[in-house]
Amino acid sequence: MKKKNILMMALSLVLVAVIAVGATLAYFTDKTDAKQNVFTTGNVAIEIVDETNGPTEGDTWQADTSRDDGIDYTHVMPGDTISKEVGVTIGADSEDCWVALKLDIAATPDQAYTEADALTAEQAVAAVQALVDKQLEGNANWKAEEGIYYYQSTLSASDAAKAACTLFEGLEIPTEWGNPYANIQFSITVQAAAVQAANVADAAAAQPELAKLFVEAQN
Repeated sequence: MKKKNILMMALSLVLVAVIAVGATLAYFTDKTDAKQNVFTTGNVAIEIVDETNGPTEGDTWQADTSRDDGIDYTHVMPGDTISKEVGVTIGADSEDCWVALKLDIAATPDQAYTEADALTAEQAVAAVQALVDKQLEGNANWKAEEGIYYYQSTLSASDAAKAACTLFEGLEIPTEWGNPYANIQFSITVQAAAVQAANVADAAAAQPELAKLFVEAQN
């Protein structure tokens, strides 16, 4: 009986000793300073080019540039070449981008002209559209579709040679425009859109996004 008690006491001491040793264990530790990662998104910024370099000496047409929203041309005659530069430039802090221009043409023929060959509004618009189309003949830099002109290269603020693009620089009024075109009033409204070049493979991939921007602008 006495031996049994001694044995149990010895086992108890062993357990206590193990627990005591376990309580003295510690981990080797260390820590680093916190690092803050900052992500800044880029931006796309463009401006429309809508300018004239005329008239020059000998021109009969005149250009009023005092308006903030465009230029008024008057005294335009058949055979005139009107200075009218239309294009897009990229902002200095902009990311590279794909761009497009949308032209909305409106025309009102002289309602007082009543001869058989008088123009309808549709014919007047088509005649003005033909002026624009002539300026773009053979120009592979632009792709035209439903009144939208898609530039086939990107604009880049970091590359001076790619910082701007020009759709056309003037309009040639045909000498064939006779009396039905007298007192015709027409307007060309220009709007520009851009989408980032990063992660957009090519002009074809950018085209649906650019078209969507013009639709959203009308709503």
